[in-house]
Amino acid sequence: MSADKNRAAEVEVVVAGVGHAVIVVDDVLVQIWQYEAPLASFLAVLERCVRWRTEDATRPLWMLSIVGGSSPMPDAGSRAAAAALPAYFTKFVLVADGSGFRAAVVRSVLTSMQLLSRMTTPSPPVVATLDEGLDILVQESAGVVDAARVAAAVNRVRRGLRRA
Repeated sequence: MSADKNRAAEVEVVVAGVGHAVIVVDDVLVQIWQYEAPLASFLAVLERCVRWRTEDATRPLWMLSIVGGSSPMPDAGSRAAAAALPAYFTKFVLVADGSGFRAAVVRSVLTSMQLLSRMTTPSPPVVATLDEGLDILVQESAGVVDAARVAAAVNRVRRGLRRA
């Protein structure tokens, strides 16, 4: 994390495609799934996580997944790859854009994935807004995560996402 919090966040694009992107802002990996969640993107994220952990196994890392209101359910391969992700992170928060009902559906799907895959990591909090998700990461990181920098980067990337 840079000492200069006033500068624009440096964004590493891990993968970007039609309706989705995965970026790294400081020590936060952000997955944005507006319209789809292809397996190749999940595999790129896993590859990046392995590289991160190889570089520094003790470094605290944070993950924020944003699932758009139009995002379909990922296929079985993508779900299996997604199930492996939380083990790489200090804290993982899922933002289910949309109504409270959608967040409840996402929560139930996530719970089912955990049961079926026998995940050993706790279920991540599922919230309805980016601000709520960032509040959790800021609190869990004792202020290390800079919500304004991450939000600015997410909003910049989201504006560039398009449908097929």
